[in-house]
Amino acid sequence: MRFLLCALLFVAIMPVIATSQTGFKTYTLFHEDGRLIEKPITISFISADGQITDGHILSLSVLRLDSVYYADNNPDRQQMLGTPITLHFKHVGDSLLVERFSPEYYAIFVAYHTIRSLEYFDSLFSGYLDFDHDQNYANIQIFLGRYGQSDPKQYVFTPGSRPSPTIVYHEIGHRAFWQLQDTLRIGRPGDILHMGLLEYFTASQADYPVILEGLVPESLQRDVSKKVTYPDGIINYPDFFNLYYQAYKDSFAVAPAYKLLYDVNAKRMSEWDSIYGGKDIAKNVIEAHRSGLVITHPLWKLRLRFGQQKCDRLVKEAMIMIPSALKRRAEYLSKPQDAPKGAARWFDFLYTIVMADESLFGAADKSIILDEFKEAGFDVGLVRAN
Repeated sequence: MRFLLCALLFVAIMPVIATSQTGFKTYTLFHEDGRLIEKPITISFISADGQITDGHILSLSVLRLDSVYYADNNPDRQQMLGTPITLHFKHVGDSLLVERFSPEYYAIFVAYHTIRSLEYFDSLFSGYLDFDHDQNYANIQIFLGRYGQSDPKQYVFTPGSRPSPTIVYHEIGHRAFWQLQDTLRIGRPGDILHMGLLEYFTASQADYPVILEGLVPESLQRDVSKKVTYPDGIINYPDFFNLYYQAYKDSFAVAPAYKLLYDVNAKRMSEWDSIYGGKDIAKNVIEAHRSGLVITHPLWKLRLRFGQQKCDRLVKEAMIMIPSALKRRAEYLSKPQDAPKGAARWFDFLYTIVMADESLFGAADKSIILDEFKEAGFDVGLVRAN
């Protein structure tokens, strides 16, 4: 057994060949050809004394997850507690020696893909985003434990897991879309258009359709390549939360917190009918993360046809057109009187993506776009995109 442990430790060390380029040489996880693999990278965010520092990251710490609780029994006031782990970055020259699945391994993963994703969104939506306006998100915590939660400043990884970059790209997508939601009228995070567009860019950055692989069980992952149709693909919150609870109720570190969260939400949902004076209100509350795939799926199919660069540009341009389009609903909706006021809906985006195709590519792909959305269950006849 001692020999086996030594052998495993030897395999886990990833030596890096030093070069004359600026920065440290190491590895981190990427999707390539349908596989999650370690690939070489050059990083400049680790200082000579082993500190993670970057213009986008003020601090990054790794902790062992000890417990989770909800202040005042409020599911929206989650608190995670953990024991800090000191990071030790060993290097020979400009080559980092990083043990696979070590705290340093996860720290490099989150830092690298955070910076990469911020730069991706900045390049797409230049002039629309200012990630430095809220420095709160520049202080990142990584917890090591079994818990299926992450947000733009806190990540939880099960030790030994190989997380997908989509985890980071999704969270940075939240940061971007929280800024874009009002400017571009794409709706709040509970809206399927907001989440569907966000998840398109998540998958597009990764060049991979499965989101949250390596963070949550397969039953909770989101695969944008799988066919879903509108409105049948919409999932309600009570069903989703029960699925979530079943996946994690045996987690020894956080089971009490999950039980509390489940009980509080079950009670809250049982009260909604009386509070709002309607029937089955709770059953109609949308779980937008998964329901947004009805938008993401046809966009992913378009990306497979057009390639990333063209499709990213097309989707971005369509989003930028939305505010002006909303003022002209009478021109492009067959039943404008039935359209709700406020944020855009799927039919508004369908119109603008056709218009973006006309503006950018001379309407060369109009029929393909309409066919994909029709295949996804959308009544494209509502939109006069002629």
